[in-house]
Amino acid sequence: MPFHTPAPPPAAVPPLRKGRVVLAYTALTMIGTVGAVYATRILVVTPDLLTPLPLSRELWHFTQVGILYGALVSVSQWGVIRAWSRHMAAMREAPDRPRARDGAAWIVVTTAGYIASTNISLIYVRAINEHLDALAGLPIYLHDALSGCVIGLSQWLYLRRFVPGAGRWIAFSAAGEILSSQAGYLPVEFPFATAAIGAVFGLVQGVCLACLKPGPIAAPSAPVKSSVEVTDSCD
Repeated sequence: MPFHTPAPPPAAVPPLRKGRVVLAYTALTMIGTVGAVYATRILVVTPDLLTPLPLSRELWHFTQVGILYGALVSVSQWGVIRAWSRHMAAMREAPDRPRARDGAAWIVVTTAGYIASTNISLIYVRAINEHLDALAGLPIYLHDALSGCVIGLSQWLYLRRFVPGAGRWIAFSAAGEILSSQAGYLPVEFPFATAAIGAVFGLVQGVCLACLKPGPIAAPSAPVKSSVEVTDSCD
């Protein structure tokens, strides 16, 4: 009679080190943001935003900026996101996903969010040039919140595959964008002001990332046969 060795019990998943996740995500977002600013200065010719330009030229400029920001920030963040994704998959006992596909997905959704966010900034700048008095004060916070929501929404498309309740990421991203824009007014020069912007945005998102908890993710329900179909099958 053949002897069957029982399968070993599944190894316990070590707890997520939330403090390390927050610090790493904050630092990498800051590095990606500073790198994106340098890349923009080198690769993109910045027009005078106070001079009216054809809309197509402005769209192309802001789209280039969004591509550089989104690509460099998401590539910087991927090390933390990869470790977090594997941990959440292990907690749900889900098969590990291919690294290349996950990395490409995070970079694509983040870059798309930054492209949309920078073009929202374009709309805001054009509106300021035409209605400066009407946009003083509160609307700047609405602009920042909308930009953060767009980035958070695009990244939520990736995060929702691993945890339920990832929708709070959108709200945290909006808050992070508002706070980080205020950090840009600190009395420090480049690149420290840019580093502060990236650090604040990364800190707020990093806190949310560390607080997301694994759990069952709702799967699409199977189609239910109608009463007519059931009757036909019984005849």
